Amino acid sequence: MRILTLFLTLAVWLQTGCIQNYSSTSPIDTSGVPSSKERAIEDRPGDANLIEPGKRIGPIYLATDFENAFSILGKPFFDHTYEPPVCGSRWVRWLVNDTDGDKPMLLATFSANGEITQLHTQMQGYETAEGVRNGDTLQEFASKYDTKPLEVYADRGLKSNSKHVEGYSAYLVDSSRGVAFEFTKSRDDKRWYINSIGVFDPQEDFSNWRYCDPSEKARWWVKLNSFDLDSAPELRDE
Repeated sequence: MRILTLFLTLAVWLQTGCIQNYSSTSPIDTSGVPSSKERAIEDRPGDANLIEPGKRIGPIYLATDFENAFSILGKPFFDHTYEPPVCGSRWVRWLVNDTDGDKPMLLATFSANGEITQLHTQMQGYETAEGVRNGDTLQEFASKYDTKPLEVYADRGLKSNSKHVEGYSAYLVDSSRGVAFEFTKSRDDKRWYINSIGVFDPQEDFSNWRYCDPSEKARWWVKLNSFDLDSAPELRDE
């Protein structure tokens, strides 16, 4: 399991309490943030760049097999099969050049039968239908996405090695739709930004891609009771 955590940390990829009903928690302050309806229509994602919760990221769908995924995206940057399987038997990562250099375009986890079980991306070129994309601040995210069904988790096993990131990752998970948003805190301006977006089968537990071992999950995957990430001690540096 520590090998898995080390890989995730080096890749910069991509905390216990009882969560409350978010209709009763303090909403995120979105004053001064343009709503998604105010964005220009030409700025909306095309079908090839769409993130569909519970279904796909761009051209790659959940349940796609090895052969089809490779034929669409080409040779991956990282391809590793775990024996025995840990949280999926195979992890595959494709890279693409962007303004910040090489960044993960897609990370896919495959089941033992060779089908994609989860997809994750750090690219800003992919968006949800609401206009949520990587790089959005927490306030921008809340102005676009319905936060009522979300659950908030601290991932104590995932900490970036970037000098620009402070503390641990927070995940806002919509289990009903099959989408999760990883937020990291900027050490520079102290704001929370979306670092990656993942899609998964709504009938599955999102955290299984990280913690399929119950003891590991109990130790590192902690449910929070508020969107106030700055006040959560589980997200701070030790």
